[in-house]
Amino acid sequence: MDKFVSAGLIHAVDKAFVSEENGDLRNLLACEPRPYRLIASDISEMSGASTFPWTHFYVIGWPCQPESRMGKKQRGRDPRAKPLHVSLSYILYAKPLVVIMENVEGFTDSHRCTQLLRALRWAGYIVHHAVLNSRDTGGVPQCRRRFYLVGFLDGSTTDPHSFAWPTEIEHTPLPTIICDLSSGWRKAPSSKTASDNLQKAKAYLDKNEVSNDQLSICDTAASKKREQTRIGYSPCLTKARTVQSLSFVVVRGHDVTTVRPLSVKDMARLQGIADDDFARHSSLLSRKAHCEALGNAMTESVVTRLVTQCLPRLFRA
Repeated sequence: MDKFVSAGLIHAVDKAFVSEENGDLRNLLACEPRPYRLIASDISEMSGASTFPWTHFYVIGWPCQPESRMGKKQRGRDPRAKPLHVSLSYILYAKPLVVIMENVEGFTDSHRCTQLLRALRWAGYIVHHAVLNSRDTGGVPQCRRRFYLVGFLDGSTTDPHSFAWPTEIEHTPLPTIICDLSSGWRKAPSSKTASDNLQKAKAYLDKNEVSNDQLSICDTAASKKREQTRIGYSPCLTKARTVQSLSFVVVRGHDVTTVRPLSVKDMARLQGIADDDFARHSSLLSRKAHCEALGNAMTESVVTRLVTQCLPRLFRA
């Protein structure tokens, strides 16, 4: 998978295999209540598609840098694109009943997306794809727009053409997500980028006439082209900035001089991860490894809803 997905997804399933290049995360995956039967260090280094066991569900989220602005959209020229090619080889060889794929929104309009859809359809899959926001589909207060693909192997599932994406739901209120609003407040960061972003946040909050107790989250390290402040929810968490303790901060009302940095637990909740799972992960991961994993993760509540939506089609009427 090359992504961090909590074991809270579906505890009862038999987890056939997973690939994860980060050694800390491989140790975590090995200690899950129902560990994977095979844990590979890097999917792109596996000897071939036949190495992997067959599964009903195959979930893949390959590195997003080849498709992202931060990765300069190198796409197929980026060596980090190789996991997608290996994963596609596995799909064509093993023919899992259901395929779920995730990447950044920018993948949608790429030539590689067109090639992927063509290959899956040629292999006999009924393919559905859309851009989903974790805020609306996962019910978490984070704006995280991602490309999702769901493919059903034709003839092996019930009515694959009628698949419907999960309906939009109200997200959990931001004050419920933040662990302890009574502590952790501090003077705002003073770097030029942070100061500029907080001043833009102030203007944005004033324009929208927020109340004095309204919570917003500002990404103080964001570039000019990226979203910086959201009222009542968070901008997209990213691997590059979750490790910076003062990047994502909570702002109350119009006051941008005193902020509350997001804790690791706050970020885990924004990714739909249950507190019990977070506690287990924290006992096995360093803060840096944990933050990087969260910034690079699929939103667990989104994937859970997608799997739940697919399950009835695995059983013939």
